[in-house]
Amino acid sequence: MALKTNMGVIDRGFRIVAGTLLVYIGLVDEGLIASETLKYVLGAIGVMNIVSSVAGVCPLYTFANINTRRQP
Repeated sequence: MALKTNMGVIDRGFRIVAGTLLVYIGLVDEGLIASETLKYVLGAIGVMNIVSSVAGVCPLYTFANINTRRQP
């Protein structure tokens, strides 16, 4: 079963920016957050956002039947 693209350009751009920010906060900047667990959680969420935006598929959108992609 192939997954269909369900994310629009604006949604993908926002996720890349937000994901990059979360990866930076969680995994790169050492002094911003004290909790090691929270750092890794934020980093993981950031990586998932970047991966989903590059693929153009959000699994939660699929389950919720949401599509932000412009239909031709």
